[in-house]
Amino acid sequence: MSLCDCGWELAPGARFCGRCGRQVAALDQADAAPDETPEPAATEALWRQPAWAGPRDLSGPPSTRHRRLPVVVITSLFLLAVGISAFGISVHYASVSGSSLAQYRPEPLATPVPSATPLPLSDVAARSLGDVVTVQSQTDQGEEFGTGWLLDKKGDFVTNYHVIEKGHSLRILDRRNTVHDGVVMGFSAQDDVAVIRALDGFAGEPLVIGPGSDPPVEEQVIVLASARATQQSDQTIEVLVRLHQPIPVQNGSDLGTQNSQVVYSDMMVLRGNKIYRGNSGGPVLDQFNRVIGIVTLASQSAPQAFAIPIGRVLDELRAFAARPTPGG
Repeated sequence: MSLCDCGWELAPGARFCGRCGRQVAALDQADAAPDETPEPAATEALWRQPAWAGPRDLSGPPSTRHRRLPVVVITSLFLLAVGISAFGISVHYASVSGSSLAQYRPEPLATPVPSATPLPLSDVAARSLGDVVTVQSQTDQGEEFGTGWLLDKKGDFVTNYHVIEKGHSLRILDRRNTVHDGVVMGFSAQDDVAVIRALDGFAGEPLVIGPGSDPPVEEQVIVLASARATQQSDQTIEVLVRLHQPIPVQNGSDLGTQNSQVVYSDMMVLRGNKIYRGNSGGPVLDQFNRVIGIVTLASQSAPQAFAIPIGRVLDELRAFAARPTPGG
């Protein structure tokens, strides 16, 4: 039996006095209660106590700590992997170049440009036909049709003078069948060339003009035309066989003899496929997508045609287009 200093009788194994609350001095091992080891349920309760309950006893069951450790590690690794992936994605999108994005943008429409290497003539036609138009001239006898092609960004078109010679009004029809009123900016009856302008403008890139030097002979070329004017195909493959040839013409309609009224000088000779009346004024393009001539004459009895070399009349055509107002 033990007594507290205040005289209170202490129960066996008690550590505090029931009267004054004073802590009782530690008992000898022999006087200790026979079993002071907490029950397993009490030990488990120590691991479940809230954080504010004081320091936890880490000497709890090792099996409980081992069960929680893999969960913590796996969760940490998962969060780390998500963070790295998100960073990688953000870096990828931040570093996407304009060239990578360009593949998702629609490509611009093809415009006539010179090629550094020879192209298939079908590709040349595909690039340039958008700038070839129908020239419709209203005369006292009816309508005359010919072909024209875009010279510059102001809406100036090249054609033959004989296409518009007798007309008192002009219209230009593009490949979308849009009608543009036209006016003559200038012409040369001697060279049989004229420049007409679409009064409302014309959206397109001009055809590329070839060099003033002589093109090679025995070379394939392509003649473009208004199918409305020719009632035939809008492209014809020919072979350029001769340069600088004088061509006598009778009545402006067919090849004549040396006694004909008009002689066209310094002409290109084309052979291969038939050229029609509506081809007049159409461009002759080489395999580098460049205009090298203007179709002017054709034989009615043979697959042979004649074109004005572009180098001979280019300065004249540009002078017509440079005029501030229409002129004769």
